[in-house]
Amino acid sequence: MAMRAAIKNTEKRSRYALKNKEDKELIKKWQQERDMTAGDTFVLKYNSLIYDIALKYQKIPLDECVSEGFFILKMCMNCYNIDRDTPFSTYFITAYRNRLNMLNKSRRYNENTFDLEQDLENFQDKKQAEVFEEIEKKVAIEAFLKKLSDTERELFVDRYGNSETIDNLAKKTGFSKAKVKEILENVLKKVKEVA
Repeated sequence: MAMRAAIKNTEKRSRYALKNKEDKELIKKWQQERDMTAGDTFVLKYNSLIYDIALKYQKIPLDECVSEGFFILKMCMNCYNIDRDTPFSTYFITAYRNRLNMLNKSRRYNENTFDLEQDLENFQDKKQAEVFEEIEKKVAIEAFLKKLSDTERELFVDRYGNSETIDNLAKKTGFSKAKVKEILENVLKKVKEVA
């Protein structure tokens, strides 16, 4: 039983080595001479492999998978280094599956999104709403500040808008620190009533 498996593996390796040798010869003709016959032969040779892999990715439309397969195949044919030990089929299959996995992943993330125009419209609406909210806040703050006395307004703006210390505000206005704190506390109460 083990002997049969070893013989099968040896046969499989020799077929694989022969196939890889054929692939390398076709690629060499393609890369060095731009031999269209070699290129077409190569594409026909890998046609069924492309379909076999494409059928495993059911979330991506088959025609898109297949066209990606032929694109990756041509790209691999141009980029493959024939002096390397890596078989071309391994090189191609890895590149093709990586591309399909990337497409599949991007589809999964984008399954529930709107089209681009709708997304842009939503974005613009959101931005516009944010702008209006900012304007409303500014208008409300200006209206609130107009209701304050000149002293209250100055102290409030200097303390919370300009980050002045209580000491500096007391020196600037001539009030005691306790009086400055009292005025600011009254202003904060008014703010809470408005909010």
